[in-house]
Amino acid sequence: MGDQRLEKRARRILKDFFVHPGAAIPQACGSKAAAQAAYEFFDNWSVSSEAILASHGRRALERMAAEPVILAVQDTTSFNHTRHGEIQGMGPIGTQANGPQGFFLHTTLALTPQRVPLGVIQAQVWARDPEQTGQSEGRSQRPIEEKESYKWMESFQACQRWQAELPGTRIVNIGDREADVYELLEVAVGLVGGPYLLIRAEQDRCLAEPTGQHLWSWMEQQPVSGHLRVALKRTPKRAARVATLEVRWAPVQLKPPRGKGRPGRTALTVTAILAQEVGAPTGVEPVCWMLLTNLGVDSTESALEKVEWYCGRWEIEVFHGILKGNCKVEERQLETFQRQQRCLTLDLLIAWQIHFLVKQSRQHPDLPASLVFSEDELQVLYLCVEKKPLPSGEPVSLQQATRLVAKLGGFLARKSDGQPGPKTLGRGLRRLHDMTTGYCSARAHSPP
Repeated sequence: MGDQRLEKRARRILKDFFVHPGAAIPQACGSKAAAQAAYEFFDNWSVSSEAILASHGRRALERMAAEPVILAVQDTTSFNHTRHGEIQGMGPIGTQANGPQGFFLHTTLALTPQRVPLGVIQAQVWARDPEQTGQSEGRSQRPIEEKESYKWMESFQACQRWQAELPGTRIVNIGDREADVYELLEVAVGLVGGPYLLIRAEQDRCLAEPTGQHLWSWMEQQPVSGHLRVALKRTPKRAARVATLEVRWAPVQLKPPRGKGRPGRTALTVTAILAQEVGAPTGVEPVCWMLLTNLGVDSTESALEKVEWYCGRWEIEVFHGILKGNCKVEERQLETFQRQQRCLTLDLLIAWQIHFLVKQSRQHPDLPASLVFSEDELQVLYLCVEKKPLPSGEPVSLQQATRLVAKLGGFLARKSDGQPGPKTLGRGLRRLHDMTTGYCSARAHSPP
């Protein structure tokens, strides 16, 4: 950050936020002086969110370099601060200028194909101008750079820069239906050597060949290539279930949309993959995904692999859920949007750490817990949860320690409960820190 004092303060705030995720700033910092220093840090115009993320990015780059494939999933979320009307610089987050107020975050998160998050590639933060909210007149005539949808392009451009740093790694940029932007497809198709694009289609685009055909009807005519079972997460609109998808794939030529067929603009050749659920429960809307990609697809196995990669997009929803549920971003009451943005940058790193810990303990359960927890923390976990001292000479695994932390946060660890999630883990981390502080204090002041 160009200033050792600011760097030291940033590290202190990160440590306090990690052991007290979601706590109010004075509570997390632990003292009046530390809280005042944190407020001054967030009010400092020289504190750059880009510099903080760049430092995190350098470490993420090291983790990514060891992987042959990186899934760069991107999506947008909004933070509602309507209750905190005194915060300056907020904007509408709905379709009405006088509706709910807050700001937006568009995140690009690096994942392994096994869905372990390796770092935040990019974070775009903005508040809408109330005077421009709801004005759609002439929107189709404006260049993509002047539209909010340009955020998808900026994410892909960030992946281009990272791809240049990682020639031995294939980066695949993944987006949901809102990412179905013709200009984005055009940029991706024109590149050689990556990054690559994998998005879910929203538009039923016209095909250049065969003449008169549209994307959806043409793909439904293709033969079924294979089947794939995917676990669907629970959402407010559906229960968790395992869905069986029948998959079709074929190369297609997409015509430029009306109004974008400038002279010299030719059709785009991409691969379309149609994944449709069969045997969905009665009364439940079947899953239906139309995926578009410039990745090479030449077999059933390759097509099924791309569908599995797209399923990893859900992790960005989990990440945003940690920001809201664990870090309590919507409860921050800093006085200006600029202060909120600087605080959010640190919250992004805390959310990533929690997300990483959850996934790492599942994918690599046998890693030693000492990589994450101190000996005092492990001792407290065993004394308070297992009701016995830490076993001497017997290494504790990361998964064992994580489950003990989650138990402090309310995880019951029944056979039907599966693995703990970020909410119980976040609550457990907060309790573990307080318990360890008390344990160390008592030990230091106890008589010999």
